[in-house]
Amino acid sequence: MERPHDRPWLLLGALARAADFVARRRRPVLPRAPASQLPTLAVHGLALGGAGKTPACLWLAERLARRTGGRVAVGTRPRGIVADEIELYRRRLPAAVVLPEERAERAVERATAAGCAAIVLDDPSLAHAAPAHFRLVCLGPGDDWQIPVFPAGERRPGCVRPGEADHLLLVERSDAPAGVRLPAARARVEVAGFVPASAWPGGEPRRPPSSRPPVFVLCAVARPERVVRAVEAGGCRVVGATTRRDHAALSAPLLMRVAREARAAGARWIVLTEKDAARLGAAPGTGGRDEPAWMVVRVALRVDGGDELLERFLRSAGS
Repeated sequence: MERPHDRPWLLLGALARAADFVARRRRPVLPRAPASQLPTLAVHGLALGGAGKTPACLWLAERLARRTGGRVAVGTRPRGIVADEIELYRRRLPAAVVLPEERAERAVERATAAGCAAIVLDDPSLAHAAPAHFRLVCLGPGDDWQIPVFPAGERRPGCVRPGEADHLLLVERSDAPAGVRLPAARARVEVAGFVPASAWPGGEPRRPPSSRPPVFVLCAVARPERVVRAVEAGGCRVVGATTRRDHAALSAPLLMRVAREARAAGARWIVLTEKDAARLGAAPGTGGRDEPAWMVVRVALRVDGGDELLERFLRSAGS
């Protein structure tokens, strides 16, 4: 009988390095967009999730609309695995043009035809090497070009190279990777308040009472521990949590079980992220008077050095 390998992570590491080598060999250098193209800003990440790309795209789309005075498009992938992000963009950016396209070039064409002033590409597929005027790389704590490649680690195979990036966005307490000399802005995610799920994405965010109400967290994101910390920093006391992998479905039986567990834990609220609220679509039933209320935690990205970032992008696009 064949004996299992003593160190399976070594096999995973070899597989990851091979995948990265093939991806890099197959992928050409990411091209610069011509001056005639609609101003195009591509947002990349090195890790598979949790680097702040989605909050960054929301922030960029809102700020560019103010800066240019025109409509801004957001291009993202159409695959079902990221359908929650498509719905999040549509609900959080009602004035934007959200364009799910497998090929980012097609999203640029559609944005141009719609008369948009600029387009933000959310993690454009590197396999298609979409042209862009400016490439922003989001880095969470511990992210750099030296972390192991998936599946042994979390770095994306064939990810954007340092020489292809124009600017870094250092999220939370992350630092620029050693030896990488690029302009950088710093960003942090702050809790603006909590909104009843039935009112989201509208509704005025409210802060919890000073008594730090007990809450139960339900989320399907890449870094659930950050969600728990953010909810606690927002003035709540987390008494329990149910987490799922990023983009996972939140089924009706799961919601019912979470409601039972939250009630048993004495939670006053069940807290969802905005991405999870977008995935659910309709708000969960509120239940009886003694049932925990379903709430959505509203967050905002605060960017230090954001004006310089926007100026560099607009100059690179000739705007």
